[in-house]
Amino acid sequence: MINILVERARRSYDFRADPGKPDSFENNWKNNSLDRIILRDGDTALCQFRCQTVANYCFGAMATASTVAHGDTVAPGRFTVRAFVPPRNFHGEIHAITRARDIDGEWIDHEAMQTAQNGFQNGRWLIHDRFSFNGGRHKLRVVRPDASS
Repeated sequence: MINILVERARRSYDFRADPGKPDSFENNWKNNSLDRIILRDGDTALCQFRCQTVANYCFGAMATASTVAHGDTVAPGRFTVRAFVPPRNFHGEIHAITRARDIDGEWIDHEAMQTAQNGFQNGRWLIHDRFSFNGGRHKLRVVRPDASS
């Protein structure tokens, strides 16, 4: 059975380059892509990819986390993935994380959406690389399962 294991580095929560400045694309880049996604067939690792698992887009329209700046980060536990979903306002190909809880305890539904206590619906639980339909660059780094990187 094909499954995904995600390993999160604690340093991923420390994503502000300058802790004294507010969240922004320009400031929320430190310690990104320290985590790993491991694609497995049973217990056999097929491949690994570096990734960012902590929600570091917590400003503007996405400033809806209930208790902490990274509250929309998917909590440890089981989840499902829908491949190649519509990109919304994103610039590349995305896959949606669904049927999970975030670290605030809020449910992420089958459409990768969440309804906040005030009734506002939001969603952005994505798996994506650095491919851009606009720029065409693809900077995904594949790591062999037995490599120590």
